[in-house]
Amino acid sequence: MNKFLFSDVKKYFNDSGYELVTGESEYKNSESRIEYVCPKHGVITTTFASFKRGYRCKKCAADKIKVPYGRVKTEIESLGYKLLSNDYVDNKTKLLCLCPKHGEFKKKYNSIQQGQGCPKCGRERIGEKQKLSYDFIKSEFEKRGYTLVSKEYIGSNSKLDYVCRKHKDKGIQSITYNSIQQGQGCYFCGRESISKKLLLDFNNVRKLFKSKGYKLISGEDEYIDSHSNNLRYVCPKHPDVIQTASYSNFNQGCGCPLCAIENNRGAGSAVWKGGVTPLLRYLRPMLNPWVQQQLQRTNYTCEITGKQGTLNVHHMVSFKKIFKMTMKELHMDIRENIGDYSEDELQLITVNLMKNNDLYASPIVMLQSVHQKFHQFCGGNRKPTSFEQLAEFKRLVKEGVISA
Repeated sequence: MNKFLFSDVKKYFNDSGYELVTGESEYKNSESRIEYVCPKHGVITTTFASFKRGYRCKKCAADKIKVPYGRVKTEIESLGYKLLSNDYVDNKTKLLCLCPKHGEFKKKYNSIQQGQGCPKCGRERIGEKQKLSYDFIKSEFEKRGYTLVSKEYIGSNSKLDYVCRKHKDKGIQSITYNSIQQGQGCYFCGRESISKKLLLDFNNVRKLFKSKGYKLISGEDEYIDSHSNNLRYVCPKHPDVIQTASYSNFNQGCGCPLCAIENNRGAGSAVWKGGVTPLLRYLRPMLNPWVQQQLQRTNYTCEITGKQGTLNVHHMVSFKKIFKMTMKELHMDIRENIGDYSEDELQLITVNLMKNNDLYASPIVMLQSVHQKFHQFCGGNRKPTSFEQLAEFKRLVKEGVISA
């Protein structure tokens, strides 16, 4: 490796119109990194070997071949766009443009030269090439017994409004053509199909209620399916109250919610354990009737996806927060064990907690897998959740960004 004297190196830079910044003590050889000043663009790092081979300030070089702003503007506007950027740096720096149909977008000049433009316009052009005709889609709906209400078909993932001819009284429903291809269709036809498979002889339904000590009031004409919350019955301990339930709930062990609340008080509770159970753990089973009500409210369907399966009821305002609010309202301290409270105190806490839970919980029924993903989306199981997060989560699920 040739060793150039520092004085020769410095003179070479000066003769080339640049000022060398690196001192003699820092200069090792022609391949060591040195700094110099470009009068136009400031301090630049290079090696003397590169400088001797003709490599100078990159920005100066770009300026020499730079396309004038006016030419860039003219070319972009010839494509039907408006150039919003006030400066053109180089062909790899994104420019802000305005599409008259879809608004602002950013694109590199070299991409525009290659025929690229507004990304939304591009997707629409691709979609038009691949899109099925409206008449074909309409005929596909007709084959399934549906009347297509929507007058325009955008794409296979865009929802279409339709009416099921068998369930005209249920009004307009919405579905994507993609879902139709996957075998999905009218929600009410689906429920009837499931019900036929699950429908039991009404005598068996009557026997189940009788075996649990309840008097079934509903007749056979009211028994629609095992999931409908329409069977009326009377509990022998609460004969003045006519209650409703589904066969499915009773078959899974649910019963009179009023009895459930009474059975979970004091020493009768399954979690009493001699009074050493923490209060919040003692109170949680009181929610069971309320949870069943929420599941019945949504017809055992996830409110995020519209699907059925293993469900959870999510508190938008946490049960723990409602519990603390209730204790504060009652001016009661939170003691170590439930045995530290009297029967009257426990009953007062339970009644007010259930009332506040009805007022503030804002329940959302979700599939268990969706519930887990929602908590992950919000930062973990111990993090509070907000309605803003719920709205964003729903949007991302709907757009397919989050699978559910």
